[in-house]
Amino acid sequence: MKKYFYLLILTVCLNSGCSGKGVKTETLSLEKTADSTKIMLSKKYHLVSQEREERTESYSLKVVFPVLVGPQGRKTQRFNNGINVKILKFINQFKSSLNDVKETQSLSTLEIKYEVMNAQSHFLSLLFRADLYNAGAIHPNHDSFSMNYDLKKAKVLSLKDIFKNPDQGLKKISEYCEKKLLKKKGMPQDMVKKGTAPQFRNYKSWNWVSKGLKVIFAPYQVAPYAMGFQEVTIPLKLFREDVKEEYIVPGKEKKPHENDP
Repeated sequence: MKKYFYLLILTVCLNSGCSGKGVKTETLSLEKTADSTKIMLSKKYHLVSQEREERTESYSLKVVFPVLVGPQGRKTQRFNNGINVKILKFINQFKSSLNDVKETQSLSTLEIKYEVMNAQSHFLSLLFRADLYNAGAIHPNHDSFSMNYDLKKAKVLSLKDIFKNPDQGLKKISEYCEKKLLKKKGMPQDMVKKGTAPQFRNYKSWNWVSKGLKVIFAPYQVAPYAMGFQEVTIPLKLFREDVKEEYIVPGKEKKPHENDP
């Protein structure tokens, strides 16, 4: 079977302190079969999964991440650079946390994987989940973040970008999430109110799905650790008037290759 080869440049902290010293640029030669994980977006662009693993005496990490493949230029570069920045942030924070780990026989671990929530010829919405464990801790920790990308404009989107009036749009999402979560049994009111407050930092994990806008809250944000991730999907009809027309993307997906960016 024909194979594709890709080079990805990753800047990683090689010392656990990530202080800026010992920072090195790595060139990883990554090999994947042509059809194993490819998602066609258009005639020109497709998405593939790549994997990176690293192991030392004190930690191990495994990262599965997407690479946008297509004509060289700002559309692929900005997407792949955006993924690089988000993942490296987690890797560097993880390695920095190792400074506080006492000597133990167990390993600290980090695993990051992703899910494609929406893939169209002009738009990508991805959800990443991170599982972290610091050696000696009582339990692992979990987090998530999203990547939403406008392929036509070659732009990584923040939640602010999709609204005509960001504060008004955020207020509607915040109110809906608070109301929906408080209806669930056992949800602590104080944590829910604080974690769903209309502040953009509370909404770092959001994705367009077929029914609307899905928001994911990590453990400890709106509920105790034992209750895990909390998810709320806000129906598009509740805030459609607040969204810029070009970013109303849920619904029937375009046929492959239609309106190639």
